[in-house]
Amino acid sequence: MKNLSYSMNLFGLFLTLGIGLFQSFSLETLGFLLLIITPYLFAMLLTKWSKNHIASMVTAGTSSILALGGVFLIIDAMYIHPDAQGGLVFPVVAVYQWAILLVISIPLYIINKKV
Repeated sequence: MKNLSYSMNLFGLFLTLGIGLFQSFSLETLGFLLLIITPYLFAMLLTKWSKNHIASMVTAGTSSILALGGVFLIIDAMYIHPDAQGGLVFPVVAVYQWAILLVISIPLYIINKKV
């Protein structure tokens, strides 16, 4: 399960970086994208901290939702329904991802504490 979680996070991370760098490439964009990929990095850290099978399943499910949902929202806003404010989808998706991660961190802490 941990391999699935890591691969989903890497999928979302690299696809988000690819879409962001395809739009424009500059040092400001790189700094901005480093902030945008932090939810994927934190999800990888949660995966590493998972001590039992239940916690691994929760992190794998959360990672799948983060990666697939985040990438879908970015592709939808940038290419399917383009808008003048399409670039704002990057920080908004990251805020949603952080909210999901912070909410799921509490049950993961409790599950890991029981081991």
